[in-house]
Amino acid sequence: MCSNLKTKSNELRVSLPPFEANGFMTVEADRQVPWWIRVVVGRRPSRTLLRVLLLVIGATIVFRFVLLPIRVTGHSMEPTYLNGRPNLVNRLAYLSTNPQRGDVVSLRVIGERHMWLKRIVGLPGDQILLRGDRVWVNGKLLDEPYVVFPGRFVPTRQFVVEKAHYFVIGDNRKVTEYRQIMASQIVGKVLF
Repeated sequence: MCSNLKTKSNELRVSLPPFEANGFMTVEADRQVPWWIRVVVGRRPSRTLLRVLLLVIGATIVFRFVLLPIRVTGHSMEPTYLNGRPNLVNRLAYLSTNPQRGDVVSLRVIGERHMWLKRIVGLPGDQILLRGDRVWVNGKLLDEPYVVFPGRFVPTRQFVVEKAHYFVIGDNRKVTEYRQIMASQIVGKVLF
């Protein structure tokens, strides 16, 4: 009985026309589609379109509200961040925590298109002393293994970081600027 059923089902498959009465294509008609269309679109175009749509929406949300793509311009953060290199800034990094000493942050200086990358060396209430080619925080020498190009701070400067402010400076001390910035100027933390 089982062998009889197999024979009948095989006969049905062979006897089907290229298009069924309801308009669906058979396996033979599907093979006539060029291979490159199947690679690009897949066997189910509606699913492929849905995937592409979800990918575009997801990328738009991520790059509009979470990650900010930037290109480093200038030499003040060398050799940590080289001139002309692309990078990403995490805008959500400081929603639940405050910036910490040593974090490299993106700062809004003039609008959204022009930003600085600087390293935080002073937190609110810290006493900063710039003497010679070194930075002192609260009377202790700051360990800065990332500084390869030391510069000279002439004359010696001393600052007290105000409330809701941070003291930032670049890694390349020969060409960098240093200043206190408001916490509201911090756009986010640089990822890598």
